[in-house]
Amino acid sequence: MATCGDTRRVRLLGRARRRVNAPGALACLAGLTALCIILAGCAASAGGQDVAFLRGGQLWVMHADGSGARQLAGSGVVSFAWSPDHHQLVVRRASGSGTSAPTAGSPAAPDAPGNLVAVSINGGSGLQITPDDASVTRGDAWWNAQGNRLLYRERDTAGQGPFLYFSSQSDQPVGIARKPLSQAASIPVLSTDGARVAALDDAGNVLLGEPGKPLDIVASGALPALPGTKRPAHLLWQPHAEALVYPVAASGGQVTLTRKDLRGGTRALGTFTGLLDAAFTPDGAKLLVHTSDGFVLRALDANAPPLFSWREPDADALAWWSPDGSALLVRDTSGLKLVDVGQRTVTNLLSAPGGATGGTTSGAAHAFWSPASGSPWSADSTRIVFASDAGATWRGSPLAKPAHGNTGLYVASVRDGAAPALVDSNADTAPSWGYLDPSTVFLAGA
Repeated sequence: MATCGDTRRVRLLGRARRRVNAPGALACLAGLTALCIILAGCAASAGGQDVAFLRGGQLWVMHADGSGARQLAGSGVVSFAWSPDHHQLVVRRASGSGTSAPTAGSPAAPDAPGNLVAVSINGGSGLQITPDDASVTRGDAWWNAQGNRLLYRERDTAGQGPFLYFSSQSDQPVGIARKPLSQAASIPVLSTDGARVAALDDAGNVLLGEPGKPLDIVASGALPALPGTKRPAHLLWQPHAEALVYPVAASGGQVTLTRKDLRGGTRALGTFTGLLDAAFTPDGAKLLVHTSDGFVLRALDANAPPLFSWREPDADALAWWSPDGSALLVRDTSGLKLVDVGQRTVTNLLSAPGGATGGTTSGAAHAFWSPASGSPWSADSTRIVFASDAGATWRGSPLAKPAHGNTGLYVASVRDGAAPALVDSNADTAPSWGYLDPSTVFLAGA
């Protein structure tokens, strides 16, 4: 994908598209549309200062102090995800009735008929990247680490067939360059550069290859789904490494997380009872594991003792790493917690209305799972953005009351103990400050 300042490459891209065959008119249109998005992105705010959120089925962005609010996409928006460079967002628009955006306390919306659209942070016409097809439902999309590829899934509207996964470029309209991942039975993962994709098939084989082509078996014995749960296996691509991590059945219903070095051998990273999910730290050096008992942070050595562990009874709890890897923000049924990895402390930040610290959930049998999209953390790891209903407390003190309505959007410094700033009062939901590598975040259910 061309980037800002690469004008020579953009000119060459335009010339190449004019020489393409005639489907060539469509290809040329794709190039011109992509150029518009690229040039719009060049003016994007540096450093990822804008936060994005949903308001009444629309995608909005604003500065972290509440100024500069502007709408980027119109009606029917139920999800979005920042590109890694913070210049674009991929938006899912749902059509028809019965599908709504996430609430203030929910991370995801169900799959639904509709389309995926790439938009620039500075607005303008979005680029529809999926073909119109009322006979299928689509789920959320997620980026690879370089931001030149997207993964998403489809299924027939009757819900009778299997999930089908696709890889697309964000600069190609109506899916003309999308590639099916026909062998994938569980959520696939892209390499950093998007040139390869890894997936699990129904037989438990770990597959690897180029999107759109037959994938090779690189390992076997994996679990496509976790025992005792309705959760799909979460295949991970280790950041900054040539390695995959996947679950393997162990005795007594336990699960062993296994690391496959794509240049060599395979080794166990640890065996767990009640495994729910796992995610790497941003640097790829450690693994955060979620079980029915709680969270445990481990080195990539099965024989090493846990580095830090804490109780978490909510099976659907989500955790987001700060960009520098020093802390986690955890959201569960009780609200928000800050986990300081270096100090090994867990601090209650936000207590949700009606929630009780230590409350439990059984873990709903969600029909749809995707990597949680969007980080609540600022790029410098000092602040977070969140939406909350009126009546919540922050470190034991009431939040500032929304100017109108029942839901406010807040920005808080997590280190100094200051009260969160109310930056908007328009029933905003799903706030997000930046991109998340799908291998560093848990799966979210809808």
